Amino acid sequence: SESAGPTTVTFWSMPYWIGQDTKVKALVDEFNASQGKVKVELTLLEWKDGRDKIKQAVAAGKGPDVWLMNNGLELDYLKAG
Repeated sequence: SESAGPTTVTFWSMPYWIGQDTKVKALVDEFNASQGKVKVELTLLEWKDGRDKIKQAVAAGKGPDVWLMNNGLELDYLKAG
């Protein structure tokens, strides 16, 4: 409802733009500033442990609403159901 405030979407992302680590954050900030019905909460993961964090969260049923991963990894998640 309107009184409850915006819908929150959790979004996890790996650092895909080398040398532009703040690019995804800037896009999320721009989106959040553009309207008031949906708020994106961004978690930036690191290469050293980001994939493991996603795997553990999804396995525990506590994964994000949306996550961005590189090509090839999504097949592992689809096969695992």
